[in-house]
Amino acid sequence: MATTTSQSQSQSQHPPDPDPSPEPNPDTTNPPLDSQISHTHQLSYWSSQTADITGMLGGYPQVSRIDLQASKNFIAKVRRLSRQSPSQDTHASSSNNGKSPATPIRPAPKKLNLALDCGAGIGRITSGLLLNVAHTVDIVEPVPKFTDVLSQLKPSPDQGKVGQIFNVGLESWSPPADRKYDLVWVQWCLGHLTDKQAVMFLKLAAGSLAGYDEGDGDEGEGEAQGWIMVKENLSTDEWGEDLFDDVDSSVTRSDQKFKQLFEEAGLKIVRSDVQSGFPKSLYPVRMYALRPK
Repeated sequence: MATTTSQSQSQSQHPPDPDPSPEPNPDTTNPPLDSQISHTHQLSYWSSQTADITGMLGGYPQVSRIDLQASKNFIAKVRRLSRQSPSQDTHASSSNNGKSPATPIRPAPKKLNLALDCGAGIGRITSGLLLNVAHTVDIVEPVPKFTDVLSQLKPSPDQGKVGQIFNVGLESWSPPADRKYDLVWVQWCLGHLTDKQAVMFLKLAAGSLAGYDEGDGDEGEGEAQGWIMVKENLSTDEWGEDLFDDVDSSVTRSDQKFKQLFEEAGLKIVRSDVQSGFPKSLYPVRMYALRPK
């Protein structure tokens, strides 16, 4: 049964905002845009949105299917990187009339044990993606009316189940010692954190990965078996600057800025792909698969 912790403030999964095509601003003397972030404002904004897919995606419900399919493909590609090809049958040529052995069929990947959906909203990604790849999915979501909807999800028999529900924002989340995640999914919510908060969250997420142990420096220790996967809008500013959205008090960062934050958090990029198929009026979206260095 899902459990709910005390409420805090922050973010739900943020839809791919329309690109406002802002004027370039080369002025670097101003304070960083993330200093304008207000978690109180964010919580107020998201609490005013409808608890449905239209509300979660800012009026663009039509992108949900394309988004989920691309994410599913991305997870499959990343998991394939860590799976060895099955050994070929050495007797295949003699049992196949001398022909070259057929390409071995890869077994279907096993379900992950435990995943975490960050800024889960009403569970669009939980139900449409993560419950299909993990036995249990924990939730981080600060808006109670969204988790009220999510807690009523009825997974199909071949899906996993919803585990613990943390009604807090990412800036307040701390992983329980007894939860080790095979996958931490972070989509459209890092923009609701300051740079410093984002780095701290990513460090905590890295420490919560299955198999991760800081160790004592011996070879083979400290290698995580899970992944952090980040999927976020990218800034289109000509000067590569962050863009601030005062409607929901969020920051849209550049690819370069994300790489900087990942580096500060001690993470390496295992794979990175661009989302395709979205309307051109929306921000570009990039996916990153991360692991501790």
